[in-house]
Amino acid sequence: MDQGSANRSADWVRQQAQRVAAEVVAEAEQTDAREDAEDDSDRLPPQFANRKDRAASIKKALDELDRRRGEEAEQDQADRVRAEQILARAATEAMPGPVPAGVDPVAYHRARISRFQRLLAENETAPGQTAARVRFDARKALERAEQALNEAEAASAAGEVDLRGPRRRARDRRTARARARGGQGEVVNTTDPESRLMTEGAGGGSVQGYNAQIAVSDDHFIAGIHVSQEANDTGCFTPTLNEVTAQVRALDKQIDLVLADAGYFTDDNLTTTGPERLIAPGKSRDLHADAARRPATGPRSEEVSVKDAMRHRLRQPQNVERYKRRSATVEPVIAHLKEQVGLRRFAQRGLAAVTAELHLAAAVVNLTRLHRAQAATG
Repeated sequence: MDQGSANRSADWVRQQAQRVAAEVVAEAEQTDAREDAEDDSDRLPPQFANRKDRAASIKKALDELDRRRGEEAEQDQADRVRAEQILARAATEAMPGPVPAGVDPVAYHRARISRFQRLLAENETAPGQTAARVRFDARKALERAEQALNEAEAASAAGEVDLRGPRRRARDRRTARARARGGQGEVVNTTDPESRLMTEGAGGGSVQGYNAQIAVSDDHFIAGIHVSQEANDTGCFTPTLNEVTAQVRALDKQIDLVLADAGYFTDDNLTTTGPERLIAPGKSRDLHADAARRPATGPRSEEVSVKDAMRHRLRQPQNVERYKRRSATVEPVIAHLKEQVGLRRFAQRGLAAVTAELHLAAAVVNLTRLHRAQAATG
């Protein structure tokens, strides 16, 4: 083989190698493009696509954490004020049931003891059977309160007293559940930092969003709404009631009765100021079965807890009949919002925007119902 043939052979090999390499690179790029089109899970979300957006998103998340800390501090302060109010009440009125969450049990039982001692002093020389009965009951109650005080002091000395308020306890429970699912700490959603992780449906699934509450009148008009970041419904009763009350008063009307399911069955919701209410202690079917099996007649005992008092009321036949209206009022309207209006997911981000979106949907429901009512009457 001459030198020219050898050079041509080397050039050909080099060209072929370059061609094969180019084909391999092109095939790899096509494969990457196809995989990226099928699965973009490894890509950064849009708000982290560049340095400026990353800094803004992180700052927004940190601001949300700071806002939460401030909100939690306000909640804890409100619970402390509530605890002081309970201690003041314990010194002047009967407080059945266990020591409320967040209240120092030692101070609580001392307040109860002072009340019973005052009752004894006020009725010490009073004649008659009524005064004698008061003295007898006060002595028995004083003995129980002193025994409870001894137990509370022993628990306090052993460091076993839990002084966390109800909202601090609720936060700690949420944190414990999150960690049980593998979470490492508090999470802020960078797409919508104001949203929260909510439980969805009876199956216990989770969804990032808001807690939307609606209050419906007996004729199926939406009387008020409330959107919150609370994962649990129990804390939404009072703000929703306040919103509805304001709307109804603006129409120069009043609320005669509030019906709510077991998700709102707490001492606070049963005793907060406002109209008469019936709040179920459990599932509706169990409520009706219990009322049929052991109906309640006559007034309840004055010494029962507020929850037992409501249980007594909902065993009374007339109140069971009144409570039946709950599922026939709010449930159809919720279904209408989801199926007819199409509000299964919020399109907006941020608490204020989501609240406005729900207001708009409620207006659609009310205007549609009003239009149909007018058309039906000619």
